[in-house]
Amino acid sequence: MRSGLCRSDILTAAAELIEDMDDNLFQRILKYKNHILHALLPDQRRSLEYELRPRSHDPELVPKVNSLTESNFLIRQLYKTATESLTHAISCFLTVLHIVVACCVLTTSY
Repeated sequence: MRSGLCRSDILTAAAELIEDMDDNLFQRILKYKNHILHALLPDQRRSLEYELRPRSHDPELVPKVNSLTESNFLIRQLYKTATESLTHAISCFLTVLHIVVACCVLTTSY
């Protein structure tokens, strides 16, 4: 904190705690259809004929058009979970790619 009234490690711990609480609340909103905030979620995504990877949630992503939509809790959490899911999928893909390249190198070296 700029005024020096609070240590930075306490602020970091508080921020992590708040983020965890936000994630837990959002998961409950997604899971329980009768949650009071569930009705505020965007419409469900259209069903696709194929499933390339598991989805973190079904609601469609709402375009971020201004700072008001970016500060909306539900929209912020939707983008966060979609980004985390995509990051995980990319990480898995890169791991598999490294394994394939390593196998090709080993195969061609013999």
